[in-house]
Amino acid sequence: PLPQDNVFLDANSAAGTYTADMPRIGKDINFSGFTRTISFTSVATTNYGSWTYVSGMTVSQTFQHTFAGRGTHTITSAGKAFTRQVELIAPGGTYTQQDAFSNTAQNFNFSRGAWVTNNQAFTTGTFSGNNANTRALTLGTSTVTLAGTAGVWTLGTITGLTFSGASSTIVFSFATASTQNFAGGGLTYGTLTYTVAGSTGQLTITGSNTFTTINFSDVTNARTLSLTSGTTTTVTTFNVNGTSGKLMTVNAVTSGSAATLSKASGYVSCDYLSVKDSTATGGASWYAGANSTDVSGNTGWIFTAFDLADAQAASSTGTATD
Repeated sequence: PLPQDNVFLDANSAAGTYTADMPRIGKDINFSGFTRTISFTSVATTNYGSWTYVSGMTVSQTFQHTFAGRGTHTITSAGKAFTRQVELIAPGGTYTQQDAFSNTAQNFNFSRGAWVTNNQAFTTGTFSGNNANTRALTLGTSTVTLAGTAGVWTLGTITGLTFSGASSTIVFSFATASTQNFAGGGLTYGTLTYTVAGSTGQLTITGSNTFTTINFSDVTNARTLSLTSGTTTTVTTFNVNGTSGKLMTVNAVTSGSAATLSKASGYVSCDYLSVKDSTATGGASWYAGANSTDVSGNTGWIFTAFDLADAQAASSTGTATD
């Protein structure tokens, strides 16, 4: 098929394995009713329209796939994962998920065009969108799971980017000793979670980003949350806690040069932290907890146990609850 041709494999397709042996495999690719095997094992493939998998088929893939449509398209995965790198190189094109999307622990290259998760789950190993091309990412209320050995979210360059993610959840899910990286581009996100048990790799946040919630903890080991020096991370809820003998470190990337945490009002209640080169500000009362360590270079942290009465007195509303 040519790039403008639609391709249908369905219930009438003969038994056997169908192998894509050309890089350009058509426009709309539709497997509705197909119960055979499709093999993408000869070449990297590109399609220029929508994509429809079905649950009854079998998929074999050893090369990357590119979505390159110039119009309005949909992706239906039906529980089938793309098991290699996926690229969006679709100038003027929009792809909207119809269900959960996954390319397992591979890379998703967000280069050109628009991707709409449509409030569906999105799973990848690393998300790479650090370029200046015209592109749009709409996350809605989706949970984005970064399942790679070294999880990476990269939107450090936001030139040409239209972004909506204030209600999204981004989860680092892989237990690893490798550093996890979140380059947020100074954008607004919903929840950022790194609580996978047994993962010792630190999380480095780059950029002055805004989060509704940061969840960072692990009852089984110590770990580090590192913020880029000179940036301000704004939060509504800061759930960062260690346990006895397993402190969560909160510090700045560059020793001696602080990073700022800001919450507009109310209070933050933590414990079992090791805090270094951190400025806590914004109007809220920042309680590090009685079991936390004030290493050096800190401003605004209260290294005592959380006190509800004190927090209420400091709160702009006076209605803080334990």
